[in-house]
Amino acid sequence: MQANGDGESTTQPRWQQVLAFALSILVLGMVWLTFFNVVARYVFQRVWIPLQELVVYWHATVFMLGAILAWLGNRHVRVDIFQQAFPARMKQKVEAFGRWLLLLPFMIFMIVISFDYVYQAWLRQEGSAETGGLGGVYLIKSLLVLVPVFFILLLVYQTWQSRRRPKPEEGG
Repeated sequence: MQANGDGESTTQPRWQQVLAFALSILVLGMVWLTFFNVVARYVFQRVWIPLQELVVYWHATVFMLGAILAWLGNRHVRVDIFQQAFPARMKQKVEAFGRWLLLLPFMIFMIVISFDYVYQAWLRQEGSAETGGLGGVYLIKSLLVLVPVFFILLLVYQTWQSRRRPKPEEGG
């Protein structure tokens, strides 16, 4: 159980728990790999390009997928200067309006500008530009399209769900 932004108790679906756990493991791995890379470089004068790139790949993954978790957990950044005084029903309307007016166009923009970039990376099976670097750069670049698609699907699903839920009371 965890509290959402309105103080209500919610149960996180299993897939969100698994994703959150996996991302926390990646963050811990990034810390250890970075420590290892620093020690290897400055103590032993050794550089391992694949390990350095792995940190970058994991960071990109954590950032992109973490944005989804932040949004689902109602932990995303917003400016609540006016909204904090609104009744619950009005807050819901402002949130929905913001999602459809701001989030949806930005996600569509990301898909449009990233699609050819990702497609070309897949065609070339793009790998690292560094000698001895990791392959699979095209997989990380795929997040540029997959994450916005997932956001759009979540937006549609949450809108559908909100229409099925009982409306909150008009109180503060």
